[in-house]
Amino acid sequence: MKNPELWMLIALLWVSACKPTETPDSELLKVHTFTVQNQLNASSKCMMDLYNGVTYTPAEAASKQSDIDFIFWQYTGTSLNKDCYFRSPLEIHNDATGAGQQLETDLGIDTWTVWKDAVISNSDVTETQFDAMDTKTELLDFFSQNTHGLVNYSPISDVNGNLIVKVFIFQDKTGRKGFLKVKSITSGTTGSMSVEVRMVK
Repeated sequence: MKNPELWMLIALLWVSACKPTETPDSELLKVHTFTVQNQLNASSKCMMDLYNGVTYTPAEAASKQSDIDFIFWQYTGTSLNKDCYFRSPLEIHNDATGAGQQLETDLGIDTWTVWKDAVISNSDVTETQFDAMDTKTELLDFFSQNTHGLVNYSPISDVNGNLIVKVFIFQDKTGRKGFLKVKSITSGTTGSMSVEVRMVK
């Protein structure tokens, strides 16, 4: 070997080229899995902060008003109704119906001074696509393909308790974009929903 320095340089370049590249911090997503309960549940951790992956009872949420994106609400028209919804605090606060005003009082939202307004909708993203979504670039690309209008009061399950869609698209209370997958859902006085959130930091 006439030029060991050259061969050493070639070896170092080869090792560097074969080394797996790490995802830069700016591309990393916020990823959380948590369980939220509906307002009928005795524990009633029905208020969710998507960015931090935390749920609160109405009493706990009184000091976390700026953090709440949605309430997991089950309709209570009759004992047969099992349809559930995402509702933002501002949507509940602005609901002029008798039922809306009663819900605001029941949850203590009528005593708040800050009502945030997140928006959400069903999505065209499949469960497989959601599970493979690892970077900000991928997430924003899927977000740009969205064909659904985002609203602050969106159904999760039908009157029989069946999921309408598995993956939802949202913007949280500060406008950060993301997707939410419902892993499981139950209704009634023990109702809860397990979700996974992937969103921009």
